[in-house]
Amino acid sequence: MLFYAFSLEKSSYFCTFYILKRSENSRLTSYETVKTATLEGIIDRLFTTGVTSITLDSMTSGFNIGDNITYHQDFNQAIGFTGPETEEMIRPFVEDCGLDNQEVMTTLASWYNGYRFSSRADEKIFNPDMVLYFIRHFDTGDCHFPEQMLDDNIASDYGKIMRLFGIGDREKNFQTLEELIVNGEIMGRHKGKLDLDMNKLFERNDFISLLLYMGFITLSGNLLSQYRYRIPNYVVQKLYYDYFRAEIEQRGQIRVSNRDIENAVAELALHNNIKPLVEEISKVLALFSNRDFMRMDEKHIKAVILTLLYQSEVYFIQSEPEINNRYPDILLLERNPIEVRYQFLFELKYSKKKEGQRGLEEKRAEGLTQVREYQQLAEIKKLPKLKSYLLLTDGSTMEAVAIE
Repeated sequence: MLFYAFSLEKSSYFCTFYILKRSENSRLTSYETVKTATLEGIIDRLFTTGVTSITLDSMTSGFNIGDNITYHQDFNQAIGFTGPETEEMIRPFVEDCGLDNQEVMTTLASWYNGYRFSSRADEKIFNPDMVLYFIRHFDTGDCHFPEQMLDDNIASDYGKIMRLFGIGDREKNFQTLEELIVNGEIMGRHKGKLDLDMNKLFERNDFISLLLYMGFITLSGNLLSQYRYRIPNYVVQKLYYDYFRAEIEQRGQIRVSNRDIENAVAELALHNNIKPLVEEISKVLALFSNRDFMRMDEKHIKAVILTLLYQSEVYFIQSEPEINNRYPDILLLERNPIEVRYQFLFELKYSKKKEGQRGLEEKRAEGLTQVREYQQLAEIKKLPKLKSYLLLTDGSTMEAVAIE
């Protein structure tokens, strides 16, 4: 075990490395050694970082002098980059390339920002690993963003998510994921320490705590005695949709073709041909309509559509972005360095089969009105090459209505 020890009270800072070996007779030797070293004055201050706060049996007997400062408001910015820090790091190539600083920062914020460790903190922080990845792979010669905005090392966290969902009650964990994807947030209370003793009950708040410590959700506020948690950014959101796809394939005994989805999105991006995408969505919905593992309502159908869209990396996908207190269902936006001929606004309307043709027409009229209202918004008007569609579905088939 490696600890970094440093003193804040000396005139010059120093860093000492302690390699502490566990004895065969006690797994707590490492912690006891650190504790002893502090009592003897060898270690003045100790700062350790990790991923999860795990409680081991009888750990307190060996190391009961630590304080978990993860969620202290004063330390909210301790392990990430602030907006000004990130802006300063990208300034050289932004200026050399003549890029719009605000535009670059907006893009980076969507991909890499969003972490908040205290519910009372005002500022969200950037993931430093992701920001440094962007800086390393920015093409300064051609002034291009990295073709792949997602670091392969982060992408491997997809496997971590799969393993996390196997801890405790897998079905309840999946319900938490479904709630997070469908509603955009979950409510609960995280724990200061996790006990992964398999003989003890691993509950919803344990699972929420684990996701929080792993960086797969972040604090976004609180309601009474509970906290709100959201997906921090686009990178983590894509990981969730990749996992969600794997889960629905396994549960529904279906297979989603990446190639067919990518071809369908390419037809959309280059030729404004939405038919192949509608066919792919309809295929999956038809299979779901014969299964009972997933509820059929508008939010769940939208989650299925987003899951399919996330299999392509052509567009930057926004789900219900807030625009002047209005929330269009899906925006497919051009992302640097990929150039497309069209961007898209989708509004989804679901009418149950039992509501018949009358119900479908009512939803059609409602959706057409909403899309036309969105088209009048200043932020929507300034989007170049934008095409708008109303997606109508009864849960097993889909129709796309173009709206000029």
